[in-house]
Amino acid sequence: MGNTKTKVYAVIGIIFMMFTVLAFVPPFQKDVVFFVAYIFGIMAILYQIYVFKISFGKSDEPKSYFYGFPIARVGAFFLLLQLVMSLIEMCFATIIPVWIAVIINILLLSFALIGCIASEVMRDEITRQDMKNKSDVSNLRLLQAKSASFVSICRDEDVKRALQSLTDELKYSDPVTSEATKEIETKLISLMDNIQESLEDGDIKSVENFCMLTKACLAERNKLCKYEK
Repeated sequence: MGNTKTKVYAVIGIIFMMFTVLAFVPPFQKDVVFFVAYIFGIMAILYQIYVFKISFGKSDEPKSYFYGFPIARVGAFFLLLQLVMSLIEMCFATIIPVWIAVIINILLLSFALIGCIASEVMRDEITRQDMKNKSDVSNLRLLQAKSASFVSICRDEDVKRALQSLTDELKYSDPVTSEATKEIETKLISLMDNIQESLEDGDIKSVENFCMLTKACLAERNKLCKYEK
């Protein structure tokens, strides 16, 4: 991230230098319109630092970069449009009224700000939903992993079949947690802990009983999932 940041700042510096050269080397009329155009052009260049930070500065994860591209695209489009508009205003500074130049540049800046804010809100909401979905399936993933591990360590064939049946039912259960299923999933996790303790103690009868209770509890949870849809 540090190397990328240095390169981005270098590019921004080069654009700043090129724009300043294009503004002051040609024989433009250096009046109020010229300096309005120049100041808004510089603001558009410096604005890219803010755009870069909100686009890619929150995380080093590749997915975060992917979500940040729409914001960066809005910023880059604004920069190109503003620089072109600034150069046009400099070329025709003697005939463009100051108030028109000010209004045009403020409108461009306002649209850019609105576009970046909207893109950032959308990015944050997508990220929030993504994180929510990840946490929503964690309970079932935990139960599935535990059940599969019980099958591999169990030596009694009858109990092993019961555990395998439980594993299959967990595998084909709806993995998404909702508010309605949180309480029963907590109970399922507790029952799985009881199965683990019984296996470690060699209490086969208790394992079978807890398997039946877990299946009944899982069936109740699956019904709740269906009612939620």
